[in-house]
Amino acid sequence: MKDRDWPIVIVLSGVPALSDKVNLDPQFLNLMSPYSMKPLDPLSSDLDEIDTAFYHFAAAVGIDVSEVRSVDVLLRLFAFAAPARAPPQFNESCH
Repeated sequence: MKDRDWPIVIVLSGVPALSDKVNLDPQFLNLMSPYSMKPLDPLSSDLDEIDTAFYHFAAAVGIDVSEVRSVDVLLRLFAFAAPARAPPQFNESCH
């Protein structure tokens, strides 16, 4: 952080190629803390994490999702939001 009275956090989210670009600049490299998230598996206990995020995002904007919080809805949201990460058999069943 260059100025403690004016903190800035920059989040660069993308593909590994983005990391390669950031690593080209030594100043960037010294200021960055890379963090990689593991892929979520909606057919495991990760579904609880997806549900928690869904609930809190909705609550933050004042939407009550209690009537639609179900495994089916969460799996469909996941398949729509991250089709490349959803299991192939699940994507086929959602269309």
